[in-house]
Amino acid sequence: MDLADRYGVEPFRYFLMAEMILGQDAAFSEEAFIRRYNTDLANDLGNLLSRIMKMIGTYTGGQIPVPGPMGAEEEEIRQAALEAARTLPSAIQTMRLELVFTATAATLRVANRYLEKKQPWTLAKKKDLVGLGTVLYCTAETLRLISGILYPVMPQKMTLLRQTLGLGSQAPSAD
Repeated sequence: MDLADRYGVEPFRYFLMAEMILGQDAAFSEEAFIRRYNTDLANDLGNLLSRIMKMIGTYTGGQIPVPGPMGAEEEEIRQAALEAARTLPSAIQTMRLELVFTATAATLRVANRYLEKKQPWTLAKKKDLVGLGTVLYCTAETLRLISGILYPVMPQKMTLLRQTLGLGSQAPSAD
């Protein structure tokens, strides 16, 4: 309970759902919690959101841009996010919720690699506004999809994420 008090209920719930298989024995340690918290939530999700919103603010006046043509890399990031979403129904049915969080974490890693590879800061310097718009849009769209997947476990944090993306405070829909 101390961890929930220190880090919040939602990150603690995330950890429990991501690390533990329902109906089976599980090991718990503060080190494992902190590692999962730092890796998945602070670094992969939090830093990605912070970076992309700073770039959207700097390069496109705070508006998520219209994307240009989508290539193989954009399709890869889209498919990773959609696969994470498709995992949800069967994971609930089979009580293997950790699979959803594994797929979500993998999607965030793909998104972070995509951002590093595409280097939107370089695209901005080169005045490649079409390429820049595509990268910013695809990354923001990935975060939107992730917010919908994680919403049942972290409704307050995902509402904040959605508000940051300009989506308002409504719960995500299945659309």
